[in-house]
Amino acid sequence: MGIVKQDDWDEKCGERDRQVMWAAHGIDVTRQPATRIAPEHRARRAAARSGGPVPSEWGPVIAQTADFEPEDDGELLEWMSRQVTGLSAWAEALVDFYDHATNTIGIDPTASAMLHDVADAAAQAAETMGAAKAKFTEHYELPREFAGNGGLMTHDGRWITGEGA
Repeated sequence: MGIVKQDDWDEKCGERDRQVMWAAHGIDVTRQPATRIAPEHRARRAAARSGGPVPSEWGPVIAQTADFEPEDDGELLEWMSRQVTGLSAWAEALVDFYDHATNTIGIDPTASAMLHDVADAAAQAAETMGAAKAKFTEHYELPREFAGNGGLMTHDGRWITGEGA
């Protein structure tokens, strides 16, 4: 078992096979194909849609995410853990900012309540990433155990090492 890149799959199989494969994994098969936009252009495209440039503090986060290519399953799982931690910390920071804005700056709490909505959404994103990590780990449990015990995966499956979180 290994990670099959979308382009490789499309070359080897027909549309019906692709739909069956994705549906078996609980993935919406009506989704758009993977983007062909170069990573260095994704952030600018997203910024254009939002109506402004990407703020400087978000640039490194976006670039690291767009360019991330894990060497193996352990590196992917560690990255996912860091995303959960980062999203959770950002959600907590939003709540802290709300407290500061209302208690120190004096902004009306009713007007600032949307910060709690955003914090809830960030916390939900962290939970979703955590669930994705758990789903990945569960899905690849046996291949990871096999590889971790020294078993040699097929060529495409050598990305699975059984190491990491």
